[in-house]
Amino acid sequence: MHTSLSSRPARILVGGASALALGLSLTACGSASGSTDGGAARMAFANGFSGGGPVDEFIAGLNCYAEKNGLDTPVVTIADGDVNKQLNDIDSLIARANKIDGIFVIPVDPNALRSSYSRAQESGMAVIDPISPDADGKFATAASSHVAPDDLGVPQMVVDYLVAEQPGTKKVVILSPPPGQKMSDDRATNFRAAAEAAGLTVVGEINMDKLTTEEAQKKMEDFLTKNRDVQAVFAQNGAMGRGAALAGRSQGIDLVVTSLDSDSETMAAVKSGDIDAAFGADLFAVAYKASQQAETIKAGGQVEFESAPYQIYTQSSTAQSSPAARCDQY
Repeated sequence: MHTSLSSRPARILVGGASALALGLSLTACGSASGSTDGGAARMAFANGFSGGGPVDEFIAGLNCYAEKNGLDTPVVTIADGDVNKQLNDIDSLIARANKIDGIFVIPVDPNALRSSYSRAQESGMAVIDPISPDADGKFATAASSHVAPDDLGVPQMVVDYLVAEQPGTKKVVILSPPPGQKMSDDRATNFRAAAEAAGLTVVGEINMDKLTTEEAQKKMEDFLTKNRDVQAVFAQNGAMGRGAALAGRSQGIDLVVTSLDSDSETMAAVKSGDIDAAFGADLFAVAYKASQQAETIKAGGQVEFESAPYQIYTQSSTAQSSPAARCDQY
């Protein structure tokens, strides 16, 4: 790895892309009155965490749908990891049910939000979230529908990359959000299984208190002082991947860093070589499709789960289309 990675903190959902998302929010709206032909779904976004980073991709997809259909920019609430705030946020959106047809939710705690989902649905709102089914096809939430990245499949992609492109790698550590979040818990479980089948050893899983580069660097540095034979990292978001890269450098250990996310900051780290490979799903498409599903539900139609595949990004393949270019494809 190289020396271009900044040491400033960067939360998973806070980053330089936030200004871009704000700009999109201000410019992507349609008519001031939020008028529609009656078919399109007026959406809101109940984000359980913070703004920026990969969440900007969700916001851009929601904004694109609104713009295409002559709607006002979707309302966005930010809970910053606080489940009680997210409960209050959703209640505030339910109070505006006459102006909102659907809520796209990134849940802090799926179990805690069950009653909120029900109240929103009883108010006539569709609730869509990016939760994948488990191996039995069951969902952790009772959303109206789900549009999600292929969270069950991406751990195998990461292991395949390590085996094929980093053949000297044998010992790996996982960096994860706090336990109890189904998506990340399932990814960690699947990664362990795929790694074991491929002959890799998972030497530990480090759970973050805060999803920041600073937190990941600190915890990874502490881990490396006692586990200096670790060779690779599977970070469950870009901020943690960047923190792991900084930790390896500060400890004099050349880590192979793999990460989820394909936001602008993570892509910059991949391009510079600080993150060796990132795996990102098209979150823009996830949010746009969620809006379309809410529209179908509003019209009384039936919807099914949709999965968005992950794509691998390495130093030689980091080019991405702009949000405006992607919106033009719809």
